[in-house]
Amino acid sequence: MSQNFTHIATVNFKHAYFRDGFFTSVNISMDADSRALMKDLGILLKPFSGGFHLLASNRDKLASENPEVSIKIHFDCSDSYYINYTNLGHYEPANDILYFSNLDAQFNSDEAVFLLHTDTYVGENDIINVSEVAEHNSNGVWKKPLGILELFVHTLLNNYEANGKANYIINFNTRHTIWKYFLVDPIYQKFDNLSTIQRETGVAFNGPKYVTIQQGHKAAVFESKNEMPLLEYSEVSYSLVNNYNSALGSEVIILKTLPHPSPEQLYRDENTPNDAFYSYIYI
Repeated sequence: MSQNFTHIATVNFKHAYFRDGFFTSVNISMDADSRALMKDLGILLKPFSGGFHLLASNRDKLASENPEVSIKIHFDCSDSYYINYTNLGHYEPANDILYFSNLDAQFNSDEAVFLLHTDTYVGENDIINVSEVAEHNSNGVWKKPLGILELFVHTLLNNYEANGKANYIINFNTRHTIWKYFLVDPIYQKFDNLSTIQRETGVAFNGPKYVTIQQGHKAAVFESKNEMPLLEYSEVSYSLVNNYNSALGSEVIILKTLPHPSPEQLYRDENTPNDAFYSYIYI
């Protein structure tokens, strides 16, 4: 006998780093208890790139459940560099876990969505120590996920019935770093009045400062005046020019479009007192 399913909820994982805004490298899993509960309640989980849908076959089963009954969705990220381009505050991968619950969801009436964290983006308030959840696992071996989303069945039903569908969102923000361009090619040494600019705003980087790198070679270094976002794609571009707004000679564009940093090149500077991360770009 066939069953009819109703689309009751969608969960989207979003990320400011990506051009389309979706955190598509997130993977979903459940423990045995949650899988058994979903089967008993007639709920299907349909994953898609960047989230999942929940479909239900029997509304009365959901309504009859104890308000404390919940489904725990575990999620991980298949991209090993996510920790580099994601702003997670003081999150420590070995000791912490991200935790979200639809009990604390904030409803945005303009977009008709429930935000599953109190701030605009995932942050310090969503981090808990792994011991707070690992000790409740009854299956022996437990592989720590990046995060857990706990969906309380009664609240899920209430959110669905109040809005026609419960649209949940988890928003991750991109990391902001200090960008440092290292001009290592000797060709740049023949220019004596270099600047790194953004055409609409002017000089965007301090420098150049000259440093000695491997084998005694010198490099001109430009450092961004402020922390700037790591992005998969950006319309904003920076140029390397000589004699920018200078009376010393005609302006010459050396590099019209400088490369943006990769999440793979992320560093701390032990010589600075702040907590900033640095992105190094070698040219």
